[in-house]
Amino acid sequence: MVGYGPLTQTDGGCFHFVYAVRPDLAKPESLVVADGKEGKAYHDIWPVTMKWAQPGVVTYIARDGRKLLRVTQTLP
Repeated sequence: MVGYGPLTQTDGGCFHFVYAVRPDLAKPESLVVADGKEGKAYHDIWPVTMKWAQPGVVTYIARDGRKLLRVTQTLP
């Protein structure tokens, strides 16, 4: 398993953490773990693009097949 992070946030009175991980190097699958919960799997994630857009909202760039996506994930 290869990972990047964690990226933490304490704004808004809550503590959040996210990190990008590639669980199996033999498979083209990456995902973001946010507050201990796995997110959607993508073919690739650019972890250096992970940033907090506002309290409890993280954004990053992911590749799904031939598409590049700007993912916005809101944490509970």
